[in-house]
Amino acid sequence: SLYSLLSNEYKIAVVEKFGYGFSDVVDKNRDIDTILSETRMALDKAGIEPPYVLCPHSMSGLEALYWAQKYPEEVEAVWIWLCRTIMMK
Repeated sequence: SLYSLLSNEYKIAVVEKFGYGFSDVVDKNRDIDTILSETRMALDKAGIEPPYVLCPHSMSGLEALYWAQKYPEEVEAVWIWLCRTIMMK
């Protein structure tokens, strides 16, 4: 994974959002402002301070771009890696 390759040189944080993966399911609004607020709070509680280089995957790209627009002082860069899946017959 990308974070395992970079973790020897950089501080890496992977935030597991509520309702995904191994995180808790919550009965809260899942709009982009709530999700961004929870992500920022998780990083703050972990003692990880901005500026951040965001490396989003999939729909988190929308959150990353929104974060950079709403809090430009917190985001140093957004690195979006686009790849194509090639189906073999």
